Amino acid sequence: MKFQSIRYFRESSKAKLYWYSIANYLGLLLNILAGFFLFPKALTILGEIKYIETIGYFVFPFFLFGLAQGFVKFTPYFEKFHVPKLHGISLLISISVFSLFFIGLWIFNNIHHFDDFVYYQYGLILGLVLALIDLTKSVSIVYNRISFLIILEKIVPRLFLPILFYLNYIKVIPNNEFFLLYVICYLVLTLVMHFYVTKNRSTNFSLKYYFLFEKVTVKEFFEYCFYSFLGSFALLLINKIDSIIIPNYLTMRENGLYAILTTLTSIIFMHAAGINIIYGLTISKLIVKTKINLLSRLYKSSTYRASFLSLLFIGIILIILPFIKNTLDPQNHYPRLDAIISILCIGAFSNVATGFNSEIIAYSKYFKFNLLIVTFLFIINLTMVVYFLKYTQLGLLGVAISSTISIVLYNLFKTYYIYQKYKIVPFSKNYLKIIGLNSILFSIILNTTTINNESTFLIFIKLIVFVFINILFYILFKNERLKLNSIKIKSLK
Repeated sequence: MKFQSIRYFRESSKAKLYWYSIANYLGLLLNILAGFFLFPKALTILGEIKYIETIGYFVFPFFLFGLAQGFVKFTPYFEKFHVPKLHGISLLISISVFSLFFIGLWIFNNIHHFDDFVYYQYGLILGLVLALIDLTKSVSIVYNRISFLIILEKIVPRLFLPILFYLNYIKVIPNNEFFLLYVICYLVLTLVMHFYVTKNRSTNFSLKYYFLFEKVTVKEFFEYCFYSFLGSFALLLINKIDSIIIPNYLTMRENGLYAILTTLTSIIFMHAAGINIIYGLTISKLIVKTKINLLSRLYKSSTYRASFLSLLFIGIILIILPFIKNTLDPQNHYPRLDAIISILCIGAFSNVATGFNSEIIAYSKYFKFNLLIVTFLFIINLTMVVYFLKYTQLGLLGVAISSTISIVLYNLFKTYYIYQKYKIVPFSKNYLKIIGLNSILFSIILNTTTINNESTFLIFIKLIVFVFINILFYILFKNERLKLNSIKIKSLK
């Protein structure tokens, strides 16, 4: 049986990854265009909306409670008729926890009023929406309805945010209504996604779980969900703590600028994120069946392809740095902008260069390790961010340095841990060749880039040459590269 034809994946993984990548890149392109030509007009408002989003990202793991990962982890043990009931129970749990948080916030505000109440109010609602979207995505993988869902999730928010932002900028929508409409748009999107995935399939909202845990005990399921929740929350603290701390030491304007830069560099790990999501169930299945050799081959193959694309995007970002700097900071208020972008690129690439190590750990019996390492690195990251902002003049550069160090260490520790437990690594000879080639090309680019006086024609020529060289070497290495469709699984039925 072909690897893509596991019974849980009637739609090919290649097709899913294709749609995921297309949707992600289109959505990100819309976000980057808005980030260059619209958002800089009112960075303070952007900083506020990103602050609300960060609050949402902080609380949504509490509402989700690891249930989305539990879906993927334990799907090999469940039958299809279990899914509607498990989905319904998960939705009820998420909404119930959200209600407790929202009531608690309202009571606390009445006892001791605080100025940022509106941010937290909308942040909690957005957190619930994010939790429901994650649940819906997990169910869509099992129901084999992921492709269109990805298009909705990745493109639609990138459309309504710039529209609302522009209406706010021209004073048609005041700030409070802007925040409210932004959350309402997300709520409508969530409902559309839910009804699309559950079309022709009713969701069972009964709390009775008879016959649901026949092969897995309730304790095993919720223990896994609990540790997944803790690990997810701690990882979000590492990735999102910057947007909470920056406004307290700098300004909302700088928070908005940093959000644009992180959005720009997120294109580097976009394809890798697709691989991690699309192949999550496959990884879980391979681990359950102890097919470690096949897991290793997929580990290397997917990392090689994702790294090639990531290095391509890093090179493009470095080449167009003069354009980025002149567009985002024409008055040169942030002379270290190019250094901030370069450092963020390193952190983003580390998420790609080490493959789907998080998924391997999360779906194995060693899932508790994620919590340990993430907690440790969160303490390091928080300490460094506060130190750089409070005791140095580095500003956003210090934030980028601390974030990148934490992410790089996080990925190195996970890769080493997986090697200790499974004796597999994501690296191959061709992978190292691609790394070496681009290290040389990046050195040439950085040594020949003049930030202030580089012509558009010269930038264009550099782009053409860089992309051509990378594609040429990718083709040369391709015959030696393991192809995904050459992997056979004979015993995963």
